[in-house]
Amino acid sequence: MRAARGFTLIELLVVLVIIGTLVSLVSFSSGLISPERRYAQEAQRSQQLLQLLLDEALLAGRDYGVRVEAQRLSLWQWQASQQEWQAMPQLPALQLPEPLRFSLELEGQPWQLAAPTDDDEQASSTATSANAPQLLFLSSGEFSPFRLTLTASKESRWLISGDGFNLAELELLK
Repeated sequence: MRAARGFTLIELLVVLVIIGTLVSLVSFSSGLISPERRYAQEAQRSQQLLQLLLDEALLAGRDYGVRVEAQRLSLWQWQASQQEWQAMPQLPALQLPEPLRFSLELEGQPWQLAAPTDDDEQASSTATSANAPQLLFLSSGEFSPFRLTLTASKESRWLISGDGFNLAELELLK
């Protein structure tokens, strides 16, 4: 009769140590992503935020707006009862790290964006005509046609665009 052959405790411990070492190396190296990759992730986050707002407008039947500044996207919702734009505290503004900057085109024309400021944009919970949203996402599924560019350098630019009915995928500009 043959003895049953299996793994010894030492073999199992060696495998667990190897797996643990690999996992720690992967988690350590993921913290050291290149600036270029981090900028691409910020561009992707911006595109996903706009897509989320478009989907939410359609599903919730509410109108939303986005105020684009040089380094920030702030989110607003239309309050029909008060006839004003109010800040959305449940979705905080997206703040870009240095050196990323937004540039915006509406109807083919470049839009002058406000310079980055140190004050909190949520300090005022209602929008005035000076800080009203430039991009509108309506409950009908339509939105303002736009071209939003994120720029880190001359070689690092990403484009998010929409024709008013379809939000385009993120595109790396060369």
